[in-house]
Amino acid sequence: MDQNKQPNGSGVLLWEIFKSEIDGRVGLAVILFGSMRKSGFVYSDCGGGIGQSEQVVVGALRELQEESCNLFQFQQKHLTTYVQTKQYVCYNIFLNSLQKDIRQKVFKENLQILKNANCPHSWRETKSIKRFFIDDLIKLNIQSNQDFNFTGITTKGEHVNIQLRCVNVIKQVLSQNLVNLKEQTISVPSFQVSLKAFNLPNGSKLTFLQGTKTFQIDQAFMDIENSIKYQKQIQNSYDQQIQQNSNQIQMQPQNNIEKPFQDILLKYEITNKTLISKIQDPKNNRRGGGILILATSENREQGLLLVKDTKDICSDMGGSSSPHEIDIKEAGIRELKEESSNTFILNDINLSNEHSIRIQNYLCSAVHIEVNIPHLQQVFQNNVQILSSLGQHVPKCWRNKKEIIFFPISINIPNFQQFDINADSYYLIDSKGNKCQIRDRTAIIIHQFITSQMYLFLPIQKIVLKDNSKNEFLYNEEFKFLLNTQSYVFV
Repeated sequence: MDQNKQPNGSGVLLWEIFKSEIDGRVGLAVILFGSMRKSGFVYSDCGGGIGQSEQVVVGALRELQEESCNLFQFQQKHLTTYVQTKQYVCYNIFLNSLQKDIRQKVFKENLQILKNANCPHSWRETKSIKRFFIDDLIKLNIQSNQDFNFTGITTKGEHVNIQLRCVNVIKQVLSQNLVNLKEQTISVPSFQVSLKAFNLPNGSKLTFLQGTKTFQIDQAFMDIENSIKYQKQIQNSYDQQIQQNSNQIQMQPQNNIEKPFQDILLKYEITNKTLISKIQDPKNNRRGGGILILATSENREQGLLLVKDTKDICSDMGGSSSPHEIDIKEAGIRELKEESSNTFILNDINLSNEHSIRIQNYLCSAVHIEVNIPHLQQVFQNNVQILSSLGQHVPKCWRNKKEIIFFPISINIPNFQQFDINADSYYLIDSKGNKCQIRDRTAIIIHQFITSQMYLFLPIQKIVLKDNSKNEFLYNEEFKFLLNTQSYVFV
């Protein structure tokens, strides 16, 4: 340790090889715990200040036990590899549970037991547990982050804040080359663990821990060479599972984002005669554009916003371009306004080629927003009622959608993985548990959007709710019917 910087805090950072339930991706991930701090709700390693006479390693073990709600208990001999940032020392260890039960459910059960026992606040500060692929954090430029907090992406695609202290620890781990990005391994001790009932030691005053479960070490790989071999074995076991399952999944997830103007239909083997007929029909192959909206809800859940038409079919917001729309994205911008009944307004600076998907002559651009879903749906319904009340004074294209629906990504994972382009119809599950039919064009776009992992790297864009006042229509009689509607404007 740096003798010139006497440590005043310590903690433990947990690593594992993780397989995503969304797209089957396997990689080195860091496990972080979420809690409310002065800067807001953030995720971090398990750590904090050390007592006046407390040893650095003892403080780290205590913080790990407290902030994991007693999920993890280790001994001093297990903490050997550390990094130091200023006066904070953080030990790094790699974990693997053969039962794959290092998960939110077990953590929540322990947390509830501690709450019921009215334990000290330090044992119930943390509220959730999430994982982050190290590759994703690097792509988001964690190494150059200078902000107070850093917005990272979880393995489920959620955008959350990571505490600066933890960011600096991860930066140190990377700068000291402990992580081998090519092999997806980390040069720290590895431990095979299993979940067991916690046995309260005789004479312990921590009686509130009775009934909790904790991960105990079954096998330790303290030697770094053996540790890395163990990590590779875990990866190989995942690779074998993926190979065994590959014949059951008709379309494998893609590992990269295709160039935006490459027709994604070329990636599929299409045998459905009805779909082939649609593709070959010139009417369905007209030049057009649309917008696919990824939304992070008020509950920090990610999902897709689709509009439902009068035939109860849901789709992205898009359609054919007009002759005067030279840039195909202009069609998407216009169609978004029309099909959302003026609920959304954006311009071309909000769209990126990198985040666009092309299907034949149709280009769909993806955007990401944070929004209160019930409030958004109410704004949409109010706009629909205003435009419908005007009847024939409003072009049909502004009033042919009747509902905007939120489709959580998490509950649609099986639909994304088992997507069959040759199916007779396509369905997703909305936030209320309803099975909704999806337009074929939209279903193919969504499949590409999810399996290419494009949604993981889509930056959140700020929106502001605006009342459309009379002043805006003094010199624009053509759209005077939009008076009194409300719009979420991209800024």
